[in-house]
Amino acid sequence: MNNAFLGLLVFIAALFAGRWINERAIRKLGKDQSTKLVQGLSRYRMASLAGVILFVAGYFIFRSTIEKSGVEPFTVFAVILLVYMLAGTAFVFVKLKRMKIDENYISSYLLSTAVQYLGLISYFGLAGSR
Repeated sequence: MNNAFLGLLVFIAALFAGRWINERAIRKLGKDQSTKLVQGLSRYRMASLAGVILFVAGYFIFRSTIEKSGVEPFTVFAVILLVYMLAGTAFVFVKLKRMKIDENYISSYLLSTAVQYLGLISYFGLAGSR
């Protein structure tokens, strides 16, 4: 098994673990809070999907340009993706605080996000090593 495949398995496992943590936290919210959560973040979910699409398109469009400059495209796009994800997490954190969502949910959200980040960083570390 090569490193990239192993990294992908770790990443997928972390995504599932993070989603599981988040789903359990949502179930603990009351109906009012869960409705507020869904409504409050609906536009963000659409905007973040557009961001992911732009990221993937940018990767394929600018990959050859970055390679010609002598920089490793994988590294450049890994950094861009991490910055994008951190900005998104910060935005959601602030939004959750402003919506006055239960602190236990916010803690679970941050744990869920951290697990997913660790999976992604593991993938980058394993896939990037040759």
